[in-house]
Amino acid sequence: MKNIIYILAGLCMIGIWACEQDDTSGTLSVDIKYLDKKQTTVTGLGGLFGEFLPSKSSLPIKFEILNVVAENGSSTEAVFEEVDVPTFIKKVTGQETPAELALKVDTVKLPAVSIEEFTGQLNVREGNRLLADKYHFDIKVSNVSGSAILKDALILEVKDFEIFGFSDFQGGAPVIERIGDSPDQILFTAFDEGVVIPSDEIDFVAQRKRGFKGVFVDDMPDGELWSVSFPVLRSNTFVYLKGEQREIDFALGKPGSYKITFFK
Repeated sequence: MKNIIYILAGLCMIGIWACEQDDTSGTLSVDIKYLDKKQTTVTGLGGLFGEFLPSKSSLPIKFEILNVVAENGSSTEAVFEEVDVPTFIKKVTGQETPAELALKVDTVKLPAVSIEEFTGQLNVREGNRLLADKYHFDIKVSNVSGSAILKDALILEVKDFEIFGFSDFQGGAPVIERIGDSPDQILFTAFDEGVVIPSDEIDFVAQRKRGFKGVFVDDMPDGELWSVSFPVLRSNTFVYLKGEQREIDFALGKPGSYKITFFK
């Protein structure tokens, strides 16, 4: 009798262990999603986009782009086009001269847009040639318990240019206009209650390590003319209009001729 009891107890223990194994073998929750499926960037600029919410799913989760569709019919070839990405091939000390640093950098070819395998973030690489449009991404997610396809999981809106923020321009918000395909330049104009501010009363100071690196060309009758290389990466630019400081945070992606207008 005791043997039967021991055997039954043993079977129960095995059953309990098996159930625990099943409970911990893996779960892929039905409510997985991105925190904010709509993301925005400027063509030519790089960055990581999208925060994935795994809910109670077992980790790690792997991600794969299955399909991309442009909402307004643009070609999606530029999404998968390979771009040059600088990478360090030797240890950097921070004491290198520009010439020494150049010897420690090489370039590799990587897709303009890819997905980080274990975070699900879209990696958009600087130097991409994405056309202005809204790109809808179908993404496959997989873990130990299986896989699922998230239709329209992320929407990446790509713009030719963008104003990310600005300080108090009392006459109204700054305006960016792309006025031609060439030359690569910006004309900065400003108005004070509808009256043009002379170019000699417009002055710029920028945080330019990676952002606005324009080269002053000339004072024009309607503003200051600057030559730029594209993309014009995001940076805070301080604008002095008649000696009063304002601030604008902007980026320009698509090459061409632009006019940026301020209203003091």
